[in-house]
Amino acid sequence: MIDWRTEGQGAYDETNKSKKMYSPWHIGIPVATGFRYGLNKNITLSLEFGYYYFFTDYLDDASKAYATHKQIDQHFAGDPVKQEIAKYISDPTGLGTDGFVGPRTSRRGNPKLNDTYSFINFEFAYKINWNPKKLVAMFK
Repeated sequence: MIDWRTEGQGAYDETNKSKKMYSPWHIGIPVATGFRYGLNKNITLSLEFGYYYFFTDYLDDASKAYATHKQIDQHFAGDPVKQEIAKYISDPTGLGTDGFVGPRTSRRGNPKLNDTYSFINFEFAYKINWNPKKLVAMFK
């Protein structure tokens, strides 16, 4: 796995301060609700909605600012192919950034909001009546 560092973490920013690397550990709060309904002894239907709130804004690697081309070049020194791929992943416009929000660059995300995700799960279940004794008897 390649760490693309699309926000320049681990490199020096425009003020010559090293940007802190992301932590691989995050705390999240799961909230879910749902119901299950049995149509008969063998068939059940269920529906679930889940929502996760995290205490970080870096799950999607989009929070504050695009990495500058200088930061990307530092991280992938000597590998022009990875440098170009990382520049595109960081800023698909190809315009690049000087590290500050301006007329031709914008924020990558909203640093005031933490990351969340939600899901909806629908399930159809059929109960198989398993009887090993009958199965063994079939093959005798």
